[in-house]
Amino acid sequence: MDFKMKKTVYLATLSLMGLGIFTSAIKYNKAYADSINGVSVENNQNNTNSNSENNNDNGENNNSDENNADQYKYDVTSARDKYMMKIANGTSYLWAEPYKPGAKYLGSTNRINGLSVQLNQKAVSNKETYYQISRKGHVYGWINAKALKSISTYVLPYTYSSQLYPTLAPNACEAISLKMALSVKGSANNLSTRTFIDRMPRSSNIHKGFRGNPYKHNATNVSWTILPAPLTRYGKQYNSNTANISSYHKDQIIKEVKRGNAVAFAGSRNMRGKATGHMLTIVGYRYGQFLVADPYKYAGDGNKIFWVSTSRFQQVYDQYNRYAVVVR
Repeated sequence: MDFKMKKTVYLATLSLMGLGIFTSAIKYNKAYADSINGVSVENNQNNTNSNSENNNDNGENNNSDENNADQYKYDVTSARDKYMMKIANGTSYLWAEPYKPGAKYLGSTNRINGLSVQLNQKAVSNKETYYQISRKGHVYGWINAKALKSISTYVLPYTYSSQLYPTLAPNACEAISLKMALSVKGSANNLSTRTFIDRMPRSSNIHKGFRGNPYKHNATNVSWTILPAPLTRYGKQYNSNTANISSYHKDQIIKEVKRGNAVAFAGSRNMRGKATGHMLTIVGYRYGQFLVADPYKYAGDGNKIFWVSTSRFQQVYDQYNRYAVVVR
């Protein structure tokens, strides 16, 4: 092979190598762009087929200058009517606002992968959907909807509290059930059970506050309790989204729980026998069952948290005027 031929082959080889590097750079930049837009490479691959179909359907529109200009213009609405979702595996990204160039990066989802989150707000553009998410009252930021997965078993991030330990308060089920409901939103967690009970309003009129002594067993023939309306007003001191939902049917309560809201209600201990007015807290749901936390438990007791059928719940709940308070 003469010198000119060798030179030609050498130049052709360099051209091919350059093309390979250029192609790799394109692939790298595409992955980088996806990550900056808040979608992990792993999650983006899971949506490749559906995105391709969408692109084919919208072909010319997606390539238009007008659509490109509008891709970061979001319509933001409340998402509190949406059900909880969980963070998908893979590294996705959190932003201080729905993603656009210059948006503040808050971090990755690695520490919360697999956890269920509450959806607060929804932002939709002509290309992407973002949700503002929170858990236990902490707002993590905005995440691409592709990084979220639907769930079928809902377990709220509650903190269990007892009316029997470390403080013995055999008639404080209303206060402690409310405290557990508040804990799902990260509210009143810094208060001891005694402090929370002591701050509960007191009155000889149960329409205004708690009647009786929460720290003693009731040996009288007068009910020691507080009704949902004043209990709701007390809850609002710690979370303004506390609401009296007495008379709600179980189907309405299911929706509340699936949206991430715990419900304190009047039933019976362990949900056995007839209703006594003892208050418990619903902290989860799966098909046909509620997850219930009973505050009337000692430290060594089992079955503090248990599943009960929604039909059994409705039966006992109906027997005591359908008293219920939700923390949204």
